Amino acid sequence: QRVIDKVGFAQPVEVSSFLIPKGWKFDGTVSWVFPGQPCEGTGQNVVITSPDNQFQMKIFPTFAWVWSDNQFLNQNNQQMYGSGGNCIASPPINAETFLRNVLVPQLPNQAKIVKVDNNNLVSDELRSATEANSRELNSYGGGQTKNYFSALTAQIQFNDGYSAIVMIGMVNSEMSIYNKYDGSYSMQYGGIMHKYISFKYPNGEDEKAKDILAVILESYKTNPSWYSTVNQFWKNNREQKQIEHIGRINMIDAQTQAMAQQHQKNMQ
Repeated sequence: QRVIDKVGFAQPVEVSSFLIPKGWKFDGTVSWVFPGQPCEGTGQNVVITSPDNQFQMKIFPTFAWVWSDNQFLNQNNQQMYGSGGNCIASPPINAETFLRNVLVPQLPNQAKIVKVDNNNLVSDELRSATEANSRELNSYGGGQTKNYFSALTAQIQFNDGYSAIVMIGMVNSEMSIYNKYDGSYSMQYGGIMHKYISFKYPNGEDEKAKDILAVILESYKTNPSWYSTVNQFWKNNREQKQIEHIGRINMIDAQTQAMAQQHQKNMQ
């Protein structure tokens, strides 16, 4: 099966492809929240279901949050992002905290966690993919970016005769920002959940579920042309925002200097 981007390009473009069992139902979409809107970004939403609806796999879009130790910035973030949707203003949390405090309480049928295992393979993948992003953030003039990775595979059980395998992979980042007006530093925090997958199945079918999930995930391929083009689009967007941000700071500096000079003339 193939996921097609019907929004971001003049013509439909393949985003990703993977194998699924014969006869299973497939629904895959790509969402774009364009620049200037809350939660801007590109994400995939995939649902794969067996003919008898006993097995179902979901691939969720990315989930992100921002936070700061600067109260003014936090108020601005909360007004922009709120506390719902795929991006929120919230202190960073790792994969297990998200699982226990955010995901499971929202699940129906009295979901409970049976087992949680660290997923070192996903952590390593995230670490490799984040190096370029860190270099970009550092180029914007902040302090050194520190990244923290967490990934897990969990088994969840419901009271309706079903269980689920859940995979979560997260990156939390922190960066110090220098305030040239008073010489202080503020800490900026960001978190992105790059991998969020669930596979629901009937109780007692653990091995079958693991086998099917493994085949689907191992066959998953991303179209490198689509991936690089979309990444470059959002990189250009971030750079433009940075230029506008520096421009606003320079304008404020110029206004402050002009006011100081006028005040000095008035005093004279």
